[in-house]
Amino acid sequence: YKQTDRQIRRVKMYNGIDVSKHQGKIDWQKVKDSGIDFAIIRAGFGKNNIDEYAHYNALRCNELHIPIGFYWFSYALNEEMAIKEAEYLHMFVKEHLTEMPVYYDFEYDSASYMSRNGVKATPALINKMTQAFCNRLEELGCYAGFYANKDYYNNIYNAKTKKLYDLWLADYSATNLKSPKLIQTTSKGTVAGIKGYVDMDIANINFPELLHRKHLNHL
Repeated sequence: YKQTDRQIRRVKMYNGIDVSKHQGKIDWQKVKDSGIDFAIIRAGFGKNNIDEYAHYNALRCNELHIPIGFYWFSYALNEEMAIKEAEYLHMFVKEHLTEMPVYYDFEYDSASYMSRNGVKATPALINKMTQAFCNRLEELGCYAGFYANKDYYNNIYNAKTKKLYDLWLADYSATNLKSPKLIQTTSKGTVAGIKGYVDMDIANINFPELLHRKHLNHL
């Protein structure tokens, strides 16, 4: 429920997961039967390094009518490299039915990689790369957003980035979806069909309906 001073309005919540090769070979039929509504799949990382289970995960979800989106873990050092990462990700959007947004994922490890390569990961540069990535995907007809934990959202990302693109927020302490449309609620979820832990997510809008209506992601 989302509560205001005058009313309580029921908000439909959709339960999802985000996965990568770290979950191994997933039994997606069991995942669907467990009540999972959508999945965000790691397409790859860095300079066109494809996640070894990305195409399998996408194909099985498409076959079982589980709506999917993708994310790309960034190891870009500048805006030009971020744009190339967006283009690598776009190949997955073209090859699979993609009914959820596609996301730029810049994390602490991304910043450490930049530092090891002699580039300072300043907030200004991170925002420029995030915008370059998302802009390129929008040019290609996609629904783009960015992933951030609370630290990066509060201390790195500026008002322009937050205004332009949807946020996928990692917030394990709360499930307040007033601002983000998608929130990662834990990294230690358990779901039938997946061995070990998996990230759990909640969406507060029907992304597939929205993307089909707007003809985004080549739908």
